[in-house]
Amino acid sequence: MLGFNNKYDNYYYCHFYLNDLTTTTTTTTTTTTTTTTTTTTTTTITTTTTASTTTTTTTTTTTTTTTTTTTTTTTTTTTTTTTTTTTTTTTTTTTTTTTSTKTATSTTTTTATRTTTTTTTTTTTTTTTTTTTGTIRLLLLRLLLLLLLLLLLRLLRLLLLLLLLLLLLPLLLLQQKQQLLLLLLLLLLLLLLLLLLLLLLLLQLLLLLLLLLLLLLLLLLLLLLLLLLLLLLLLLLLLLLLLLLLLLLLLLLLLLLLLLLLLLLLLLQLLLLRLQLLLLLVLLLLLLCLIIYRYIS
Repeated sequence: MLGFNNKYDNYYYCHFYLNDLTTTTTTTTTTTTTTTTTTTTTTTITTTTTASTTTTTTTTTTTTTTTTTTTTTTTTTTTTTTTTTTTTTTTTTTTTTTTSTKTATSTTTTTATRTTTTTTTTTTTTTTTTTTTGTIRLLLLRLLLLLLLLLLLRLLRLLLLLLLLLLLLPLLLLQQKQQLLLLLLLLLLLLLLLLLLLLLLLLQLLLLLLLLLLLLLLLLLLLLLLLLLLLLLLLLLLLLLLLLLLLLLLLLLLLLLLLLLLLLLLLLQLLLLRLQLLLLLVLLLLLLCLIIYRYIS
């Protein structure tokens, strides 16, 4: 910062100083991940009960017809009597078999639907606080001020050369003693000017050193920014890996649940098959009992 103070001891002075400002940059990154898992389990149990009743009725009708034919032949010349008896027996047997089958089918379907919704919300807040001494804007302002100082030094050189020319012109018009005095004065001025030039060179060197330092600071700031970006990317990758692991665990749990459900369904089917076999055996026994009862009666 370039500043001018008020009058002090009848002269003005100019001083150049740089403020070391401290800027704190706080970056807050909030990542909210919402994972909604909906599991719908539908269990359908179908029970089919078939009851079959077969009734067989057998009717046997027997008809017997007996026909007797007697033929008597008498011959008069010589008394000859011939008696012919013909007996015809006709037996007709009619068997009628009536089979009646009654089938009753009962189907019971039970459907159970279970929906489980799991919502997992993961909120990750990353706060990065970066404290830098001097910001990029401040560095640019310093660079501009240094360039202005260099231009002012060049202008001072030109003004000194013009003053030398103006001082050399009157030497041609004066006498020898006056010329000697003026030469001495000029020599003194030259010495002073040389000292000023040396001081200016030193100032230029200092300014160049400051420029180099500022450039190094800029490079360091850029490197810090790149490192922060890399860290943020690494954090995001870690979060993604964690999410993938969670999804894999959820899928494994779902697979286990499905396997358990399949085993339960298989067990239920086996139980139903056993019940059906028992029912068929009971029906067969009942049919045998009915048939035996009909024959006995």
